[in-house]
Amino acid sequence: MGIFPAAEARGPIIALEGWVRRHIRKCFWLRWHGRKGRLRNLRRLGLSGIALGVATSRRGAWRVAAQPELQQALSNTALRRTGFLFPSDLAVT
Repeated sequence: MGIFPAAEARGPIIALEGWVRRHIRKCFWLRWHGRKGRLRNLRRLGLSGIALGVATSRRGAWRVAAQPELQQALSNTALRRTGFLFPSDLAVT
């Protein structure tokens, strides 16, 4: 048994964290349904001007989730406010 088994087991989980955040953003995007809902929610999250063009994107939800505009609107702080926790937020005991 190693001296740092918890630290070694935590590495792969943290490596998946970026994928998990993108998947959560994709779920928000799909939940907002059409163009009107997406515009309304992006405005509510603080986007304005040309950045709102992402609301009319014809790309799929997974590709839109990687757009900088959506990452700005649904930042890690915003996701934490909605109740999501990430492995990097948890302290190692």
